[in-house]
Amino acid sequence: MKKKAATLALLSLILLFSGGLFPLHLFANEHASMGAGYDFSAVLTTMYSVRLKGDYSASIAREGKTNETHFYHFSAMNDNISVRIYDGDGMNIKIYNDTDVIINSSAPSNDAWDFFNFSNAEGEYIMEMTENLWTSDNGNYYGLEIVGTDRFFMNESQSSLYPGYSPSGNFSGSNDAMILGRGAEFSPYETYEIHSDGNFSVAIYDGDYTAVLVYEPDGTFHDIFIAPSNNAWDVFNVTGNASGYWKTILFDLQGTDDYSTEGNFYRIATDEEHVYIVNQNASDLFITYDFSSNAGVNRYAYRRQVGSFPPPVNSTPSIGFTQTQYQNIADDDGIWQSDSASLGSYASHRFVFTVNESTDDISLLHILWNGNGRHRLSPGAKLFLRNYSANGYEEIDSNTVSGEDTLEAFLQNASHFV
Repeated sequence: MKKKAATLALLSLILLFSGGLFPLHLFANEHASMGAGYDFSAVLTTMYSVRLKGDYSASIAREGKTNETHFYHFSAMNDNISVRIYDGDGMNIKIYNDTDVIINSSAPSNDAWDFFNFSNAEGEYIMEMTENLWTSDNGNYYGLEIVGTDRFFMNESQSSLYPGYSPSGNFSGSNDAMILGRGAEFSPYETYEIHSDGNFSVAIYDGDYTAVLVYEPDGTFHDIFIAPSNNAWDVFNVTGNASGYWKTILFDLQGTDDYSTEGNFYRIATDEEHVYIVNQNASDLFITYDFSSNAGVNRYAYRRQVGSFPPPVNSTPSIGFTQTQYQNIADDDGIWQSDSASLGSYASHRFVFTVNESTDDISLLHILWNGNGRHRLSPGAKLFLRNYSANGYEEIDSNTVSGEDTLEAFLQNASHFV
């Protein structure tokens, strides 16, 4: 009995770029200017800003920690500073410099932003965020934005803060608190910078398959690493010649769901002095191909069934989706496209994307499918990708469940598949 029903909710292909990054794209008004014209002149003051990407990008006081403090350091680049905390739920906030305590307050809001503003700012500042305790293991999630600076850094000694759970050597960086995620209030990526002469190490704890993309100070792509470990460190050595700020971008590959809140916890550290948080536009990092746009134009779907699994050629199934059927797979909204196969065949969907980018500029392919494969005797679904170098399909993920599930995979050899 080969008859199966296949249901597709959503399929997407995400390309992570190895091409150069362009500083003008980092922050929309960072390099804005106004010149003199006619009989008047004007000066535009740049307003700097930087934030953790997701509304929930870190958590404090998780797994029974009490009186935990997170430290963030920043330099004033504008006269007026606004520190903004999302969903503080009463955590204590203290901002100070070498001579004065500027703000000593709390962030009381739930699912909203609290603002801590001060003027006549100059020089270096430290912000402390303290949580006495939290009743659930996942801790108190929060977001952070600072207006008036273009970066802030974390400098926690890993061996001092987490004795026995630090990489070998003198590494400093974040608390065991940072989050990447797939939910609406999380971000799948975060952008860091590490100042170095070109030779340094970056370490990720509990990455659960996180991609680490490293760019040289001029924006040239340098290398990509994968941090696969669960509750362990992955250490990557970077060797280069350029001195300056090396951009290090983390991207969530597998959607690991710690505490069933749609977030993947991790720690980042380096053997250099600081790990900086900086802004980076997502469109400079990756492009997503799905069926929310251009369906039937340069993104095609075909349906119904195949006689062998996988088929030996890449032209079956060959029944094209209608516009209504394309709408069924346009969004992750609970609307699915279902097809059943006749006896002796396999229910199947085939997807073809026209990729505009050169394979030289693609550092990683990330493929995600959501749906189900139903059969009363042998339920499940298999995800295949055409390997043109091998002239055949390559199985990249599978399951044996009848309910809704997500299949996904990442591949670094883009030239084999594009």
